[in-house]
Amino acid sequence: MGTGRAILIMRQNPRMDFTREIVELATRNPAYDPQLEDSRAPYVLSLIKERRLEDEIVRILCEAIPNVDLDDWDGVHQLELAWLLVQEGYACLKETIYGRYTQTTCEHDFYALEEGIIEHDGLEGLLAVAERNGQVLSQNAGFTPDFWTYDKAVQESLEKLELAGKDKPSIKLFLSAYFRFKELGGRDSSLARELQEDAYELVRECVEQKKVARVPVQWIRRLSDDQVLKLAHEFLETRDKKRLCLYLAIFSRRKFPLGTEYLLQLLNRPIRRTLFNERLLDALALCSAPEVRSLALEILGDRRIDPTHWDLLRFNYQDGDGCLLSAKIKSCRSQHKIHGAAISCIQIYEEQTTQDCRKPLLALYDRCPCSYCRGNIVDLLRAAGVCPSEIEEEFPYDTCSHRDGYR
Repeated sequence: MGTGRAILIMRQNPRMDFTREIVELATRNPAYDPQLEDSRAPYVLSLIKERRLEDEIVRILCEAIPNVDLDDWDGVHQLELAWLLVQEGYACLKETIYGRYTQTTCEHDFYALEEGIIEHDGLEGLLAVAERNGQVLSQNAGFTPDFWTYDKAVQESLEKLELAGKDKPSIKLFLSAYFRFKELGGRDSSLARELQEDAYELVRECVEQKKVARVPVQWIRRLSDDQVLKLAHEFLETRDKKRLCLYLAIFSRRKFPLGTEYLLQLLNRPIRRTLFNERLLDALALCSAPEVRSLALEILGDRRIDPTHWDLLRFNYQDGDGCLLSAKIKSCRSQHKIHGAAISCIQIYEEQTTQDCRKPLLALYDRCPCSYCRGNIVDLLRAAGVCPSEIEEEFPYDTCSHRDGYR
């Protein structure tokens, strides 16, 4: 799970051998949602250094990196850990990474390796990437370098790249392709229409055409309150189910301004997991009304309904609800349901700062598989003044303590 308790256990048991467990963590990413959670590599490095296993792990990674699957989270994790060990002075890993980069013919691996090379190796890395991309371009004119990823780095080092391009034709070819990319609008081209057109018109077109599953969040955020009200009146006149779903995607981000009566009438019973019901419940979660609280209590009593909808209590919470939530959390069996309960409770207690949060949040701290949620849980316990001393002791070593907000 990545808690700081692991470090404390190691220190309390200096004679116990944890090599097998640390090697497992170094080669496999156990994160519940690797795409959402931050890298586990800094956390694993702290365990490696605690037991002075750097040489052993470096040997394993030097053997693994040349063939590791970089389209897999375990492979990405190994690469991230390798770069951290390079910063600790293990130059052999840097040579191994560059060796993989210069030999690979897989486009995905090519891009995955470049990101780390530029991030960790600065100008030297950028020059290597420019040269390698230029070599590929000379052999394949249809190849497209990943300019979106390193656009900023190129701009900041443009003079040095141009100077290097005088002696290296491959870097000069790379820069020519980069300048064409910029002439075509580069990163900004896809955003031009969003910035120029009225958000309401973009949203209305999206709803009318029914070509997407969800209205882009950035458009919803730009809507004025008057535009949200206008969309709400249009929603009342709509009968097409797919358009209704798209409208509900809007009102799951911006509170429906015409009360809850019509939304509650639309809810299909018995409540089943359909896209329409999911979005309707998300919209109701932003509303405060006795009827919404009653619905929340109904959902809490139905094990078939996903715990992510416990957030109906977000604006309908009452003192004592913490005991109810705690009991329901204990009945959750799967990691998915525990994670859903964590998401709901975090949203509830972000709105309701109360010591009543202690029982449900502590129940989640030890069971939630997501380190990102665990960090939010600790924040909420601290805000309510009920964070236990044992959590305060171990949390500085938690995997999520490496997030920017905790450094």
